[in-house]
Amino acid sequence: MDEAAIFLYFQGMTVSPQPLLAKPARFALYGELPGESELELVHIEDIRSRARLYDWTITPHSHREMWQLIYVASGGAEATLEDDRIDLGPASVLCIPDGVVHGFAFERETLG
Repeated sequence: MDEAAIFLYFQGMTVSPQPLLAKPARFALYGELPGESELELVHIEDIRSRARLYDWTITPHSHREMWQLIYVASGGAEATLEDDRIDLGPASVLCIPDGVVHGFAFERETLG
């Protein structure tokens, strides 16, 4: 992974490599096909509103024209970014540029 393309601010995160097994999906927003929703300049939603729809697991995917900023206030998650795994704990922030394959396994009831 191009380290210059991903910016992390974290407290207590660890990174470990993980290979991707299949070609990831590409979404406007996770679970919505391109063209299904109008792309916004800024889209804000809490982690719980989408993650609980998918049993707290967001499978690897990418976004064509959207950067994603994840803030974990409480709880935690294991994030995958391309071939890396990152553990996110409380007070973690993760910035994901467009085109970067990413996914999440959130602890139940994670807030952010």
